[in-house]
Amino acid sequence: MQNPGFPGPPIAAVVLAAGASSRLGSPKALLRRGGQAAVTRVVSLAAWSGCLPCVVVVRPGSPQVVTAAKDAAVPVEVVESIRPEAGRTGSAKRGIIAAKSPAALIWPVDRPSAKQESVVRLIQAYKKGTKEVYVPVHEGKRGHPIIIAGRALWEVVGLDDNAPLHEVVHKDPARVQEVLVDDPGILVNLDTTEAVVAAGWEAPL
Repeated sequence: MQNPGFPGPPIAAVVLAAGASSRLGSPKALLRRGGQAAVTRVVSLAAWSGCLPCVVVVRPGSPQVVTAAKDAAVPVEVVESIRPEAGRTGSAKRGIIAAKSPAALIWPVDRPSAKQESVVRLIQAYKKGTKEVYVPVHEGKRGHPIIIAGRALWEVVGLDDNAPLHEVVHKDPARVQEVLVDDPGILVNLDTTEAVVAAGWEAPL
């Protein structure tokens, strides 16, 4: 897999890896498939697909997650979530501010199964388009990662830390572009042990 290098406006990646993973007993960022940690895969695919910088938001005191993020062997910036217990939006805000980019590919680490082709397709839609939100869709269902750009991106920064991101995504359907992909991986959510096993992932050694 290589960076396609297509022109257009810049885009950062914000990888959300600050969750407690209390139901699984170990960080979702460290779940493995094919010998690779979830956070390593996500960072690698984001970078190879054209995102710069790649910002990974982690819980304070997560050295293993930091190491796995840097195992991607691409430029990566790791920042700590200020209030990880508040939820995903607080982490997204932290990453967006650190990235200093007009657009961000927001990628929760518990959704690591998307194909690179899908990520590239999403980024190409953004670089060629005029919308502020880009969402991958497989068989009529929306998945992850998503792209938020322009005014909508700074609306995320203005949310309360515990407010859901979909307040911005669903605010104005006219500014959302659905991007069709042939990829059930965008729908995979590693939120339970059963989902982890079904998707071919496993707990860290």
